[in-house]
Amino acid sequence: MTRKPSASRPAPSAAKWALLAAAALPAAVLSAAQRLQQTNASLRELLGFTAKELRALRWADLTHPGVAPGRD
Repeated sequence: MTRKPSASRPAPSAAKWALLAAAALPAAVLSAAQRLQQTNASLRELLGFTAKELRALRWADLTHPGVAPGRD
């Protein structure tokens, strides 16, 4: 199965995000550039950041340098 590039996939619908937003498990929606566009309260609490602070970060900013491919 071949996966389409992120830029061509539609954003999750409001109904789908509502399920993730209310979930007890940490969740986020990433942009094609790997920026955190939406985060739920569980992820924000786990990481200790506000939603605004997380929107300024890339996923690689939150991972160990040896794990995140493409990290500067």
